[in-house]
Amino acid sequence: EVTLPSSLDEICPYCFFQCRKLRKITIPGSVRTIGTYSFSYCSLTEVAIPSSVVAIEKAAFSYCTSLLKVTLSSKLKEISSHLFNKCNSLVEIEIPSSVLSINQSSFEQCVSLRKVTIPNSVTSIEAKAFAGCQLLDEITIPESVKQLNSECFSGCKALKSVVIPDSVTEIGDHAFDGCLNLKEITIDPTNKAFGKEIFKNCPIEQL
Repeated sequence: EVTLPSSLDEICPYCFFQCRKLRKITIPGSVRTIGTYSFSYCSLTEVAIPSSVVAIEKAAFSYCTSLLKVTLSSKLKEISSHLFNKCNSLVEIEIPSSVLSINQSSFEQCVSLRKVTIPNSVTSIEAKAFAGCQLLDEITIPESVKQLNSECFSGCKALKSVVIPDSVTEIGDHAFDGCLNLKEITIDPTNKAFGKEIFKNCPIEQL
């Protein structure tokens, strides 16, 4: 267990990288930035990011396979790439309404993730953002989203239906490839740029 000092304003890149016995961290309200890979491969079970934090950099909590619960700062502008990649125990995540972009592979292979709340502020869901989230059985894509990039929901085997709002103008290659239970899709194809094999390996019954 580590309690960081209240004078700290940045957690440096790789600060606790591969501290495999670290189970609990207390981040003070003075911290503004959490650096890349700073807690990657730790054994954290719960993390509360204070509202002072405006940026969490690439892969900061990747491979934290024991991580069950995360509370994110209300001032984040993006979910950085690979941020929670392969956090195998994470079940639920609420993305704050300050976030504009969910970046590449941010939740890739979070195999226990069942519930995601995406706010109306998000405009793009980047490549492989939720790829391989095998237990994610429902997702609400808000009207603010304009881009669904390549493989963003590929391999979400439990996903049964999806509504793609009219705001989405671009859907990347293989966006829903391998969603083996995806049978119902609501989409207006007008004014949309479609990539290749968006719904490959999906048993679509209603479109």
